[in-house]
Amino acid sequence: MKSVIQNLAFGALLGAAESVTAAPVLFPNGDFESGDAFWQEVGPATFDYPASGGNSGGFGVIDATAAVWGIWVGNADAAIPLDELGLTAGQTYVFFQDMKILSGGNVGGLKLDFVPSGSSGDINLPRIGDGTAWARYSYPIAIPAGATGIKVVPLWGRDSRVAYDNLGVETTPFVPPVLSPDLVHEDGFSADAAHWRAPAGGAGLSPSVQWSASEGNPAGSTVLAAANPAGAPAAVTFTYIAEDIDFGEGPVEISFDGKLLDLRPGTAIHVRYNGNFVGAIMNEMNADAYTTVRRSFALGQGFAATSTFTLSFEFALGAVVNSGGSLAIDNIRVKSKLAGETAPPDLAIRSGTLVRWAAGASSSSYQPQESADNSVWVNLGAVLPNNAVTSVFDSSRAGFYRVQETSPDVFDNAVPNPGFETSEVSADPADDWQVPVQPNPGASMTVGESYAAIGPHGGFKMLILESTGPGAPAPNVEVRSHPFPVTGGEEYTLSFWVAHPVKIGGANPQYSVFYFNESGGLIGNSFAPGFGAIGSAWTRFSAPVTPPADAVAMTVGWIQAASAEANVHWVTLIDDVSLSQGLLIEAGATTTLAATAAAAVELSWPGVVGRTYQAEASGSLVDWSDFGGPAAGRGSAFSLTDPVTPANRFYRVRDITP
Repeated sequence: MKSVIQNLAFGALLGAAESVTAAPVLFPNGDFESGDAFWQEVGPATFDYPASGGNSGGFGVIDATAAVWGIWVGNADAAIPLDELGLTAGQTYVFFQDMKILSGGNVGGLKLDFVPSGSSGDINLPRIGDGTAWARYSYPIAIPAGATGIKVVPLWGRDSRVAYDNLGVETTPFVPPVLSPDLVHEDGFSADAAHWRAPAGGAGLSPSVQWSASEGNPAGSTVLAAANPAGAPAAVTFTYIAEDIDFGEGPVEISFDGKLLDLRPGTAIHVRYNGNFVGAIMNEMNADAYTTVRRSFALGQGFAATSTFTLSFEFALGAVVNSGGSLAIDNIRVKSKLAGETAPPDLAIRSGTLVRWAAGASSSSYQPQESADNSVWVNLGAVLPNNAVTSVFDSSRAGFYRVQETSPDVFDNAVPNPGFETSEVSADPADDWQVPVQPNPGASMTVGESYAAIGPHGGFKMLILESTGPGAPAPNVEVRSHPFPVTGGEEYTLSFWVAHPVKIGGANPQYSVFYFNESGGLIGNSFAPGFGAIGSAWTRFSAPVTPPADAVAMTVGWIQAASAEANVHWVTLIDDVSLSQGLLIEAGATTTLAATAAAAVELSWPGVVGRTYQAEASGSLVDWSDFGGPAAGRGSAFSLTDPVTPANRFYRVRDITP
């Protein structure tokens, strides 16, 4: 079904929709290419870090087959700041990890601890298929407002040996699918406890399923209880069942309200959906108020298109005399994504002023400002980091506008053409850079403006090193600068920005330095790794460098060092290289740019991933014309702004997803 959202406004819309989606980001050593680096081991489980066989390359293992537990705490138990991951407090994001079962029957789970406080609780998803093949498990998790960082905690698989790889987060905010009306809706449980099976197991535990008229959320609820006076280890399972449920195309969302009425020492409460172990829930609930426990699953994770739905609560009672407890359950709900449906996005239209200015230098930053009297100026929006944007919308219609262009501070940098911005037509990739040894088959080095969806860190170009298999010889590639002057015996800092958008198979990317004396003779060189664990997000790498006392020139460079294994594929992006002693050569200067102002309207609406939209305008509400081309939703808001001419114009946005 296609939906149309429309609103009425005066003016004209001349632009095209734009949206941005960010690349996924791996956590530090999230692909385990550096073994146990950044992962703190906690618990009696056994941990291992094979160098190959992952998805791909290295991976981590938690072995909890001996009825033990174990977790990792990422980033060496230090919180990862949200801004380093490109995340925003108050938003929901999809966190992910690849897993497969090596032995046993349960995959692991994930927990996020938020800084300064809060936690997602343990999240355990049902295995995909039989769990023995690598599969990605995704966890939509809301980051609470006020959070500044996260701690990533992968969880063990109960009684299982589980492999983990590629732990990270999708940095585009998650937009939930439109869900059906409740396929299962059990609230205000009736006294006959319909849909509850007789308790399974629990000999001598006095299991009971009772209806309470007062413990609900609100009204009635079902109360599950068990007691273990003897103290022998035992378990009892309570199961709710609903049959012949049409789950459509999925995903399936399951929720229930729970409140711990009594939880004694030695007692754990586990949950299963359709027989799949999900996790312990007692840490997600309390005795003072109901807590809603919610999980989402894809079809195939225990659900067919038409299926019986079961929700089981297992009281696991340890070897503690009088262990046991009671749990109130209410408002069991099951929903599924509606086939072909999407939420009609809310179209917002504002009138105001479109402020424009001429593009300046790409290396400068730009701060639009407004004033009521041409004397006192206030900033209009955030600083723009480059000249890619040359207009902003102002809903306040100030009397005066200007833009402050600030050039960056210039520090000493011995490396010529450090951003690969100037290129020559030759076998070498750019001016002042060389290829000392021709690459093996399957390897290449280019200077380009983008790789996949990743653009340069700065400026308009970057160095791209790419190695692909299959087989021997290893598809290696090396790039070095031309020699440039340095002072021997002086300490410098070598830094560059690096990203790895593709890492399949093994590789050991390294940077190189070569030193030369006054006669041009080579007097020393070294190759050093250290940045292979960096993922697809631009990350600055730096290292101290001290040329020998008799050195007068040096080169810097990189070698891909890919393996000779079949199907290897590594891509290394390099940009903004610096060899500096930290000396300020020239302070940045601020220049005032003139800005024009014209009446305008701004349209905005949320763009849902997987949906396509078309903006339209009309002067009569009868005949509609397209403005711009179709725009694909990527989880971020669309914003269209243009001058208002002619005087009467109406707008709408259509969802044109096939």
